[in-house]
Amino acid sequence: FVIDIGSGNFKMDIAVPKCLLTALILYINILVISGNTHPCEKYCTCNQYSIECKSYNLSEIPAATKDTESATEITITNGKIKTMKGNLGNYSRLRTLSLKNNEISNITENAFCGPKYLRYM
Repeated sequence: FVIDIGSGNFKMDIAVPKCLLTALILYINILVISGNTHPCEKYCTCNQYSIECKSYNLSEIPAATKDTESATEITITNGKIKTMKGNLGNYSRLRTLSLKNNEISNITENAFCGPKYLRYM
């Protein structure tokens, strides 16, 4: 069988039980995915109510995950955000957005579409 791992292939010519093959593929996927960690896992303090990222040079607002989509507050200070895009859509309960000390110079037309409760910036 052949397992494709990003830029290369891993080839095995031995007979492997189906359950072992499934476990191996799952393990490899976990290794590949864990290399691309979400900012909340690496740079921010996050819970279901807030996302706080300070001094980590983030260039965009972290995408909502199952654990953070109900956040009511996002604070990103001392970042490298240059463009506000429409990436707030999955934060449906967002009330407060604080982006102090970023480099915002462009705001797209749909930048604030989605969070209908956004009141404080």
